[in-house]
Amino acid sequence: VGWLEARVMSSGAHNAAKPGGQKFKHSLKTVGRTVMAAQRFAEGASFDNDDGGTSAHASNMHRSEASVPFGALIHFMTFSTEPELSKPWQMKKPQVSTGTGFYIGNKRILTNSHVIRHSTSLRVERHGQPGNFPARVLCEGVMCDLALVTVDDDEFFEDLPAVRLQEDVPELDDTVICLGYPLGATSITVTRGVVSNVHMKDLSLRGWNDENLLLAVQIDAAINPGNSGGPVFSYKTAAVVGVAFAGRVDVQGIGFIIPVPVIQLFVKTFEVTKHPIFAGLPMLGIATQDLVNPSLRRLCFGATTPPSRDGILVTEVHKDSCADRAGLMPGDVLVCIDETPISEKGDVPFRGHERLDWVYLVTRKPLGSKITLDVLRRIDGGVAGNKAVSLQNGTLEARRLHVTLAPTPSLLPSILGLDYTPGWVVIGGLLFLRVGQPLLDQIISGGRGAGVGGFTHITSLMGIFEKDSVSAGVDEAVILMDVLAHDINISYEEYRGLVLYSINGTQIKSLRHLAQFYADCADAFLHIEFGGGGHKERHAEAVVLEQVFCQRTQLEILAQHKIPNWCSDDCIPAGGTAAFNGSSLTPVGSSLTMVDPMALLYALAGGAPLHTTSVQHVTVAISSPPPQQGEAQEYTRNVQGPQESERNVQWSDESVSPPPPSPPPKVSSPRGAVPPGLPPRKPTSSLSTLSSYLGGGPK
Repeated sequence: VGWLEARVMSSGAHNAAKPGGQKFKHSLKTVGRTVMAAQRFAEGASFDNDDGGTSAHASNMHRSEASVPFGALIHFMTFSTEPELSKPWQMKKPQVSTGTGFYIGNKRILTNSHVIRHSTSLRVERHGQPGNFPARVLCEGVMCDLALVTVDDDEFFEDLPAVRLQEDVPELDDTVICLGYPLGATSITVTRGVVSNVHMKDLSLRGWNDENLLLAVQIDAAINPGNSGGPVFSYKTAAVVGVAFAGRVDVQGIGFIIPVPVIQLFVKTFEVTKHPIFAGLPMLGIATQDLVNPSLRRLCFGATTPPSRDGILVTEVHKDSCADRAGLMPGDVLVCIDETPISEKGDVPFRGHERLDWVYLVTRKPLGSKITLDVLRRIDGGVAGNKAVSLQNGTLEARRLHVTLAPTPSLLPSILGLDYTPGWVVIGGLLFLRVGQPLLDQIISGGRGAGVGGFTHITSLMGIFEKDSVSAGVDEAVILMDVLAHDINISYEEYRGLVLYSINGTQIKSLRHLAQFYADCADAFLHIEFGGGGHKERHAEAVVLEQVFCQRTQLEILAQHKIPNWCSDDCIPAGGTAAFNGSSLTPVGSSLTMVDPMALLYALAGGAPLHTTSVQHVTVAISSPPPQQGEAQEYTRNVQGPQESERNVQWSDESVSPPPPSPPPKVSSPRGAVPPGLPPRKPTSSLSTLSSYLGGGPK
């Protein structure tokens, strides 16, 4: 480059001495382009040859890629079936999706939680290697959108290189390389970009709680569907700086990655707990307000307003939260966490020139960690009592509180399979469900929010369930999810989305309590009232049902909507499940009714009654004739119970009397045809047949 610059100067001086120096301008342009090309060559960037080709030698990109362990990439194919939480007895349509992961050592593959979510079958392939292997999930974290996966076949891990993790968060404008299998690609796709921003983000992308925030990095490299779970490498060090997890469909050039500190928090938590579900994030359990307004600052600090611009106002402390147990009170001014000052806007320093939300100081630590809170408290009460105070007489007291980090109890469970289990109770066609964040996520994503699909009250639920369960007086929230249309519940459709408060003056504390109360209730009418968060304070509407009509129509409603039982297994009343017999509830001691689908459909169509047997409190319906007298035959069914996964069901002489042999079926028309092996139709109604099958008498 120096030699070319010298040639430019000498050429310029030589041409300037000549008459008609027009050639100097063109010569300077030519040499200038040569200098720029030489500089690119010296920096290692590729440039065009005279013949139109591209030279790739001495390229920084290729030098960096040479050290990237491409072999560590894993291609995922996920077969999944998501539960239909609004109808917990059903599953949604099966789906097939693809994603990316990478090997981090110790027979562990890292990917996104949403890549393997609700998987029924998980298949993985190595980059550049033949073979398709079944995989299983070791741990899944919805809140951090990460998952650990392994393969039981040792052949999969032979000569599989592991990536190296860079602990430091990449700096702004650092170049990064994204690898993955986007848009159904079967070979690796490489995109490159720079770090645009580092901030706090809800990695679950649900936005339910302002404290569920973790560190995230924004880049301008393309992240498309299929890139999820793929590694993002540093251009300088060829080490992994994060996991690709999201893009923006409404704008271009924006993607998000999960940095290594969050990955390490997830992996270390699994190594300590060995639990298959990430236990969640620590939260102080408080609500805060910034103190930018000078009048508000003077009211909070009184006559001793500090000269610094630090401190945020604590406006609410949730009952039984870790901050509540440590002694934090509404009206306190939170100044520091672990001696790191919090500004009046609620942010804290990060790497000197950058700032993050104060929640970063909490969620970066695992559950059980200890932190210190430095607060200022008004001796005269300040704004804690919502009363006017004297600015001249107000005094502040500095206190240091020691907090052991833990999740905040809530009426709204957040993680399916960890603290939320779907359940239902059907009363007179009213479908009541246990409420949790996963259910509300499906309601909103399915377009059943406020004003849509009859859910006019759903938007109030998020604020309602942030309240603590002690003040609400309930164990969990129950919602009227749907009204299964019938004459007995006409005009009650508009109440879908309301929170159940009480029945006949008795406050309902949980879904199981609702089932037990209904099974024990002998009142002629059911007067159902709705409220919010355990308090009947907003909705004065009430639903009234007659007990006798609820019991007479229950079987018909269940059969119409293909619901296996009037309540879920976890809500079975004491004494067994309840089947309806005329106008009374008759416990039959079964937590799950097992039915041969063809036999049930045949019975509903007017065919022969179903033959049932009960062994170990399991009711079984069959479509084939039972064994002859004195014979025994054993069947095995997969029954999902609380303690065992399989139970043996055995025919015996005492449990069932075999019916007399039936004559061959007579087919009068294609519509009246009887399936082979089944007895002929009998003139009985489908409702009475199903009632007899469930243990009751004729209607």
